[in-house]
Amino acid sequence: MYLEKALAVSSGWEEYERLEKGFDPDQGGFICHGDFRDHNLLKVDGHWTVVHFEKWIRDSVVRDISLFMRKLLEKNEWSVHLGRELLNAYEEVSPLTAYEYIDLY
Repeated sequence: MYLEKALAVSSGWEEYERLEKGFDPDQGGFICHGDFRDHNLLKVDGHWTVVHFEKWIRDSVVRDISLFMRKLLEKNEWSVHLGRELLNAYEEVSPLTAYEYIDLY
């Protein structure tokens, strides 16, 4: 019974990603860093650079967002204020959908 419910929910998300966000596992999906956290960000000549792509993976962008947020929030006593700031800053560039918020949760 639980497996059937999980499959029904996940099939809806897959359909949404395929149609609305361009994510198609058969075509490769999005490229994610796979280990996106503060240690993999360097400031070079006044610009931020992402390094160490050894763990890259095809997945939803929420994977990188959640890894980054988890590391920063762990180091800052799980600050709700910081979490909101991180999400607000991200959404200024690329708003999250309702499905992406569910994945992040």
